[in-house]
Amino acid sequence: MISRHKAAGRLLQVYWHYAVARRSRCSYPPYRLWVESTSLCNLKCPMCPNKSLDKSHLGMMDQGLFQKIVDEAAPYIHDMNIHHRGESLLHPDLFDMIAYASERGIMVKLHTNATLLDEKKSAQMLRSGLALVSFSFDGFDAQTYERYRKGASFHETVENILNFLRMKKELASRKPLVILEMMDLSSVDQRFSLRGKEDFLSRFEHLPLDRFLLKQPHNFGGNVRLSLAGDPSLRPLTPCTILWHSLVVLWNGDVVPCPQDFFGELVMGNVRDTTLKDIFNTQKLIDLRKKMLFRQVDNSTPCARCDFIRRPTILGIPVQSLRYLRK
Repeated sequence: MISRHKAAGRLLQVYWHYAVARRSRCSYPPYRLWVESTSLCNLKCPMCPNKSLDKSHLGMMDQGLFQKIVDEAAPYIHDMNIHHRGESLLHPDLFDMIAYASERGIMVKLHTNATLLDEKKSAQMLRSGLALVSFSFDGFDAQTYERYRKGASFHETVENILNFLRMKKELASRKPLVILEMMDLSSVDQRFSLRGKEDFLSRFEHLPLDRFLLKQPHNFGGNVRLSLAGDPSLRPLTPCTILWHSLVVLWNGDVVPCPQDFFGELVMGNVRDTTLKDIFNTQKLIDLRKKMLFRQVDNSTPCARCDFIRRPTILGIPVQSLRYLRK
């Protein structure tokens, strides 16, 4: 993992290439990776396109490929998200993979629905060296939660998270940082209520929950229909910063430029055949950045359909992109 001082310098590089020089070829390697341990999921949530993945998109990354990625990327990436389209806790070797990356100095982050987080997995997670875990949990009561988390039990999942936090507290473990994330679906579904928030969060008092985030829903590159106020397609397009700082490695080694390319429509290469550094400046990605800078993205691509690049900006940068860099 690069140092904090060096990370700040790398972010300045990203900003200079993206906003100042407007360069489509980057003089630096990727800053962040998403590495998909598995695309399989145990839930069928209505707001997630995972349930529409066909068999060719489903699988688990083998440890040999994961170790190749880690060995190459460890000298230059700031952090690695070991999740993407699926539920990572389904991978039988997940915690060995996290430990392998952590031991090589990589800050590893995990996003999970927590439905499979039993006592054994909680203990493994706390021993693995994981830097951050975010629990994805939509709804402050059982009826709401189970409407959006098809196949999950509200009470069982809450207890899984509470037991994990109790174990972390008992062990006085510094890592991982723990975030509870929830989609505010009230803007797209009148049935979703924010009532009960305070009572729900009171369950976590005196436990090491570091942050609670209430997030706006997104359309996964146009693959989820959202009835938001106003037509997002009519809003101005702001070039997406993700193309200038990150890559996503799918379970089979295919590399796409952004986690919103849910169905792998923009494959830039495969890490079995070439390096991440080369893929980061492959002609395909250079051309995509160039089109993004000139706001000429192909209407058939997930980039054109994505609502992130049509959201509010700060200093000309999409707010969602800034959140990606913060987390």
